[in-house]
Amino acid sequence: MPFLLIAQFISTAITIPIFLSINWILAPISVFSGLDFRLTDLRWTRSILPTLLLAHYTPIYVAHFAANFSTRHVAITWWQFTPLWISIVHYVFSRFVASTVVWDRLHAPLRDLMTIRLTVGLPALLSAITWVTTILTPPFSALTIFIPQDLLPYLGLPHSSLPSTPQTDFPHLITRFLQYDHLFFFASVYIWLTYSFWDLRAAGMFESGWIRVLLVPVLATMVGGPGVACAVLFLWREEILATRRHWGAIAALKRPGVAMRYAEKSGKARVEVHGRL
Repeated sequence: MPFLLIAQFISTAITIPIFLSINWILAPISVFSGLDFRLTDLRWTRSILPTLLLAHYTPIYVAHFAANFSTRHVAITWWQFTPLWISIVHYVFSRFVASTVVWDRLHAPLRDLMTIRLTVGLPALLSAITWVTTILTPPFSALTIFIPQDLLPYLGLPHSSLPSTPQTDFPHLITRFLQYDHLFFFASVYIWLTYSFWDLRAAGMFESGWIRVLLVPVLATMVGGPGVACAVLFLWREEILATRRHWGAIAALKRPGVAMRYAEKSGKARVEVHGRL
């Protein structure tokens, strides 16, 4: 919550890369060597989506579609404190959901996957609708909307001639700031996800080539935008963590009822586990 609250008032381009770096350092792939180590508490997981709909999406909707300016101003001011409201509402909603994590660890370690898919999938759908609507309806091209104009010549992309004097009025400055902010934000998320798949490959949990890993977000971005691409990669990662075993999870091989086979991959033993653990 502190990182998101700071991001709301400073910049996601600064705070989110720091948060993701800390996450990558403190939660290495070895942490997920056990099948139930990835498991989340459904008390918290099931209450995330209604929390987001109420505390995050509702003020955004009001800020965009309210009839008068004063209501929009109040809504966007309220939205600035979204991380705080999310923390409070999430805690309240979680009190109405039973915790089954102790049972799930032993009997249903994949029970939370459907909830995670829904929690990530619905915002991804809303993001895709927003992306497609933005691309198809405005009088400006996607490059004009999302890419800072001073970057286009360096990227070899079509651009109009830049003004001889810098534009320093507030609308141009805030537009340029938000463009760079979004670019660095999504770049940091893509890098974090790439590192995550790198870890999965090193742990013997993922065997697909890098072409596939890089092609999926490119196609997803073209179809549904960067939000959809991040959601697809994140859900793909969760599926792998839930269904594959870390090559170092040797203790599980000694349990009865587990069939396994070994294969040498990059100098490490890869373990595939079938059946109930």
